[in-house]
Amino acid sequence: MKFSSRYIEEAVDNYLLEAEVSFKLEDIVKSVSETLAADESDISDIKQEVESLLKEYHLFFDVDKRRYITQSAFFEKAQFCVTPSEYEISNGFLVPGHRFAPFTCESVFPSEVEINLTGESKPIATRDEKCAIHDAASLHTLLGSEEMFHYFIADHQENHKIIAAGNPEADLLLTVFDLKKFYEDNSFTAGDAIIFTVEDWDNGIFSFKYKSKAERLDDAKSKWAESFEKALGYVFEDKGYYTTIPQQLALAFFIARDDIFDNPAMSIDEFVAESGNIEIIMVGGQTVLWSRDEPVETESEDSYIPDQGVMVSQGEIDSIDALLKDIGCGITPVELDSLMYNELFQGGESLEPVIDRVLYFKDGSFSDDAQEAIFLNYLEERWEELLEVYRRDSDQDKGVVRRRILQFLDERLRFFLELGDAKDKIQVELNEALDNSVENLCNILALLNSDQLIGDQEEFDKVMEGVEQLGEAQSHILSEIELSLN
Repeated sequence: MKFSSRYIEEAVDNYLLEAEVSFKLEDIVKSVSETLAADESDISDIKQEVESLLKEYHLFFDVDKRRYITQSAFFEKAQFCVTPSEYEISNGFLVPGHRFAPFTCESVFPSEVEINLTGESKPIATRDEKCAIHDAASLHTLLGSEEMFHYFIADHQENHKIIAAGNPEADLLLTVFDLKKFYEDNSFTAGDAIIFTVEDWDNGIFSFKYKSKAERLDDAKSKWAESFEKALGYVFEDKGYYTTIPQQLALAFFIARDDIFDNPAMSIDEFVAESGNIEIIMVGGQTVLWSRDEPVETESEDSYIPDQGVMVSQGEIDSIDALLKDIGCGITPVELDSLMYNELFQGGESLEPVIDRVLYFKDGSFSDDAQEAIFLNYLEERWEELLEVYRRDSDQDKGVVRRRILQFLDERLRFFLELGDAKDKIQVELNEALDNSVENLCNILALLNSDQLIGDQEEFDKVMEGVEQLGEAQSHILSEIELSLN
């Protein structure tokens, strides 16, 4: 394909800025193709690229209507129920906790949420409040176990020492909404509820009103729970447990939609506490919601490896680096790891897209079936290793940078794929310049794949600026190569 991923991504970004509430894949592919003045022969590749990019955006996919829907548009004016605990009511506050996570952009921290009483424009004030660890945990559980503790520390740095001390009776410091007057004005007691309306999904802004216990009919709560549990079942079936609890909940709300938004009869807290079929389980070091009746598969049921006992190959198998070079993949082990991390960053649950991508750019062939089996076996084992340690919450900034680098590296591989045998005629100095550019990009990938974190926004901007400069330099080299061969 003659268009770089960068240009396609820019065209996708521009389309989504002006897009309607929902759109079909064909709509955006047509728009991108027209923007790039693409030929008919390019449409298939553009479609594949666009479909891959759309996984990175906050979109739902309506299977019945075959349309993408932005989460921002879907949740606009959606209503949901929150039931404060007796602990919160008696102390005159509401802990944001996990209550708003399914209904706002994941980049909005719980403490950054803004709420105001319906009909009033002034946001409710927040205050710092000491909260026992066990009480705090119960109100943040649905963020996910690791994400919960990361949030505690991000909310107040002093919580780090408290958590590290390991005293279960200690108090954490949390940012809470001051609802003392609201509770008093409504003689609020346990069983009463707060009905929130999503006013701004992107920025986490909500309005709220009071609903008494007497108005919350048991029959309505039962119907709500039945609809939501059924929706979660579809989520489990479609996404498995390699996702986050807020993502599971958001998708369940999308699937159930009218059945639960028309009458927000039950809170998520109540649903999880009262459901006899849904539980919180630990998988791969993180917590997710799961059905009590469904077994947890610790290993993939699919296998790419034929059972051939001890396999002997005539090709290179001493190391993954040597094997990659032998089959002409044009990538390094660092790039291979990065492809897997990128698939996880985008919410992928399968190794297949990585395998498809690697084999798509393969310039040679496997020496024999044994070499292919060993290669695929390595990929599957490496995928399982990374799956165990990957944490998306700590990969937010690094994931963006990694994805950008892979786009540049893809541009190089696509260029060589189109050159075919002509690549053997490339001038030595241009080849060396390109190799140097790739090495620099791969060095950054190696850092991104390590435990080292990107610091503040300033450091992130510097890293991205450096990557863009390297990418532009590579594009310039590719242009020089193209000119030299014409």
